[in-house]
Amino acid sequence: MLQGFDQLRIEGLLCDVTLVAGDGDEAFPVHRAMMASSSDYFKAMFTGGMKEQDLMCIKLHGVNRIGLKKIIDFIYTAKLSLNMENLQDTLEAASFLQILPVLDFCKVFLISGYFWNMLTLHFCLHCLFSSCAHLLLFLLSPFRLPALPPSSSPLFFITQVLLTFLHYRSFTSNSSSLLSRGITHDTFQKELMCFDPDSDKWTQKAAMTTVRGLHCMCTVADRLYVIGGNHFRGTSDYDDVLTCEYYSPSLDVWTPIAAMLRGQSDVGVAVFESKIFVVGGYSWNNRCMVEIVQRYDPEKDEWHKVFDLPESLGGIRACTLTVYPPEDLSAGSPTRESPLSAP
Repeated sequence: MLQGFDQLRIEGLLCDVTLVAGDGDEAFPVHRAMMASSSDYFKAMFTGGMKEQDLMCIKLHGVNRIGLKKIIDFIYTAKLSLNMENLQDTLEAASFLQILPVLDFCKVFLISGYFWNMLTLHFCLHCLFSSCAHLLLFLLSPFRLPALPPSSSPLFFITQVLLTFLHYRSFTSNSSSLLSRGITHDTFQKELMCFDPDSDKWTQKAAMTTVRGLHCMCTVADRLYVIGGNHFRGTSDYDDVLTCEYYSPSLDVWTPIAAMLRGQSDVGVAVFESKIFVVGGYSWNNRCMVEIVQRYDPEKDEWHKVFDLPESLGGIRACTLTVYPPEDLSAGSPTRESPLSAP
């Protein structure tokens, strides 16, 4: 059956959607049913009522051309060719698109003797800070790192520990002191730290009421708002955090506010006319980037949808811009107002 679908794909027959990688214009015609049956990401995209469900061409901004081609070839052939040149692209694409068998293949390759013979400092550091925690746990498991407390994560090992590990292929009698330097707290935190430039000191303040990560923050008047984000559920799964709260510096107290209409992480946030605008981002519940723009009114404690962006965007930033009229503009010059809309 796979061979038959792959032949249809090669000949461009019965393909009902075209995927385009975020770093180029190369098109990959595929079958929605094949992609949805192999990936929760595509299943949510094509069956979850999102706008991509009806699009004929979809650009995947979080995946490059090499990674996307590897994933599509694997889905249609159940074969995967890995080397040092395509490993990182394949790993990132598989993680983003939730192709679990490819992640497993990458794990096997990462712990193979071939990988460690070809390992470079730059590549290992890149894996440390960009790969998923469960991949790193699997990668480092042959080297006695599981001796760390279960709450620790290789993502948070200080760089010096990794450098020492690379310089010495096997642990010596000092290995226990190296392991003791692992950070033994959870990945997502509630702590708030305040920096005073005058005294050059950090001070711990009251903790948030909700654990979260990849959230956004902004200030309105004398309040510090924390909005959205995600939370680690375990077994490499994450959930959207819809709850929001603000911090009062004068009282050192956090106060919950109205929840968001839709989960958004790694978003753009900006304040305009004392209202908070949250733009785009990633929904962990739906495993996709989102196009929604939400607005929060602190006076009414209400969230409203403003509009949808022309396309789903994640990892973006937003700002406000004040435009002043030219000095030679007379008081009687005509002006025009229009409703806020997507560009």
